[in-house]
Amino acid sequence: MHLLRALILTFSVTACFAQRQAVSVLVEGTDGKPINDVCIKYSMAEKPYVYLTDFAGKVVLKHDSVSITAYKLGYQMANMIVFSVSKIVLMEEKTELNQTVITGNNEAKSKEKNIQQIQVFGAERIRQLAAPTLKEVLSQQLNTRLGNDPFLGSSISMAGVGGSNIKILLDGIPMIGRENGNIDLSQVNMANVLRIEIVEGPMSVIFGTDALGGVINIITKGSNGRGWKGQINGYIEQKDKWNFDERIGYTGKKFSYSASLGRYFFGGFAATETDRVKLWKPKTQWFGDQQLYIKTGKRSYLRLNSSGYDEKLSNKGVVIITPEEAYAFDQYYFTRRWVHSAFFEKIYNKGGKLNIVASYQDYSRTRNTYRKDMVALQQLLTTSPDDQDTNRFKNGMSRGTYSLKKWNANMQVGYDFSADMSTGGRIFSGSQRMMNAALFHTADFRIYKKLYARTGLRASWNNRFGSPVTPSLHFKYDIGSTVILRGGYARGFRTPGMKELYLDFVDVNHQVFGNKNLKAEKSDNLNISINWKKMLKGIKLELNSSAYFNNMKDKISLLADSKNSGSYSYFNFDRFQVLGSATEVSFKWKEYSFVPGYAVNAFRNFYLGGSEKYSPNQEWTMKLGKSFKKAKTELSIFYKHTGSYTFYQLNEDQKTYFKNTMTAFDWLDINLGKFFWKKKIYIAVGGKNLLGITNVTANLYNGPHTGGSSAALVGYGRVFYVNLISNF
Repeated sequence: MHLLRALILTFSVTACFAQRQAVSVLVEGTDGKPINDVCIKYSMAEKPYVYLTDFAGKVVLKHDSVSITAYKLGYQMANMIVFSVSKIVLMEEKTELNQTVITGNNEAKSKEKNIQQIQVFGAERIRQLAAPTLKEVLSQQLNTRLGNDPFLGSSISMAGVGGSNIKILLDGIPMIGRENGNIDLSQVNMANVLRIEIVEGPMSVIFGTDALGGVINIITKGSNGRGWKGQINGYIEQKDKWNFDERIGYTGKKFSYSASLGRYFFGGFAATETDRVKLWKPKTQWFGDQQLYIKTGKRSYLRLNSSGYDEKLSNKGVVIITPEEAYAFDQYYFTRRWVHSAFFEKIYNKGGKLNIVASYQDYSRTRNTYRKDMVALQQLLTTSPDDQDTNRFKNGMSRGTYSLKKWNANMQVGYDFSADMSTGGRIFSGSQRMMNAALFHTADFRIYKKLYARTGLRASWNNRFGSPVTPSLHFKYDIGSTVILRGGYARGFRTPGMKELYLDFVDVNHQVFGNKNLKAEKSDNLNISINWKKMLKGIKLELNSSAYFNNMKDKISLLADSKNSGSYSYFNFDRFQVLGSATEVSFKWKEYSFVPGYAVNAFRNFYLGGSEKYSPNQEWTMKLGKSFKKAKTELSIFYKHTGSYTFYQLNEDQKTYFKNTMTAFDWLDINLGKFFWKKKIYIAVGGKNLLGITNVTANLYNGPHTGGSSAALVGYGRVFYVNLISNF
């Protein structure tokens, strides 16, 4: 009996010791190189444990023989049981299925498990589109319209909501520098982008103002492995576009450092090559950044970023010839953006996670006007003070979140603070300031079996527009193993921007005046979506379909002044509604893929108690893909039909309507790429806008940049390119 008790005691102590025995885990990629900052998560006796791998891809866990989940953005999630010494191999995400997402979440999770629907564009999609900037990435996106202004760049509307309500984030940091309410997408380069995550519909609970219509989060690449790494990219179009950039970095035992530099050049486009006045203005862009990553502990890190952007846009005028002289008035627009940021993350023993981000941004836009002597080829600044202009915008922000699992719910609490300052001769009183502060909370939990919900609440304060409370409620229901149903409600909120309130922008091409009496925009959004997957005779089928309704109050828009021809100002509409749907189907068989899509949006404006009928517009998209594994080659074909666009807009007198129309057009891109030298070099040739679209027939009476124009800029004709990506 005593012997039996001794054996039981010995077994119990041994088992307990074995359970507490440390286990060493190594995480590598398929190339055999270690992967740092992989999140290792497991539970023991209902207590969560979370670890991060170091720069050597290693981590020591507290327990043995446990079932863990390993994940990192850009890699497929892995589940396995680890023992005293284990190695995990993570596969890179090369398809748009089973990807992990982070936007709006307290941790990375698979798209299927995420309660809100999120679209993901990985590095593969960016490569196949040969997209040097965000504009090219979104050019083939379903339910998205791009606009082009010769001076202000490209703009976006998504699911029927304009770019002033689309928040563009770079690693979670909101970008500043909106012109006419939009971030110029051609200023956002893709040189070091890992993926892009898009959330349609209000995300105001987490990201505050400007996220009323959705969020585009651009996530940059990190450092993996040890030693030196580098990348060189080149992109050349036959229509005088030359893009080159390079990146180099080093990863040590507890830190990594990388830096990049790039130059993008576009010579402009005119109907006749000899024309001095270009429809598409010539521009030169320089950009660079540096990043320092420090491992501050076993479960914490600090990342410091600094980036700069410089653009010169040239607008050369018509030559004026007299018997005595020949001269022209030329304008140059200089855009500069500096962003300095810090990211800190710490994971606690009980599974709690702290994230803090802080940034300072400095954005300026300068316009200089010269009188150029075409005989002596000399130029001098004009003497009129209205011809020279500089406006500067600064922003300081910080957002912090703490997430934990409590009461069977994944909860997140956070704060959000930002301060904006604008200065310049066109700014009312020469200088203006605005501050925003908020506290927010989200919770993900299971209601019943396969029914999940996410609740959110944001209480904010603005020194000019009061203290709105913003709620949201979303749900996800797993119907079997192949169908996911999602839906929800969200309140949106947007305070007017500094330019809409205070900036007067007047030159030979623009007469736009701010309105300091604007009210904040508010919206109520309802959405529902379904995701269905099926394997049928070797064919992978996936259906994504969504429908939504957005009711916006006090929508801000630029309206024509009936008393002053050619003059525009910002005003609040009474109400604006968007009703729409989008459907995309994916067919994948062996090395072939086919993805057709269809979207329709209908707009409705309300004025002075009256209303108009819904005005619909439609889009069709199609992607064809074929990979040749033995030849390491891929063929991609992208097609998009943008339907005719018609809507009515009220004049500033609130009595006269303008009818706005734009005819339909089609866009076709083809890319053929091949990998060399163990996939370290990628060379592609292809064509964009192969149908040769330049302008489309339009009747745009509401725009300060088109004033009664009968054509709208869409493209600059058919172009062919060579694209090079090399890693070393």
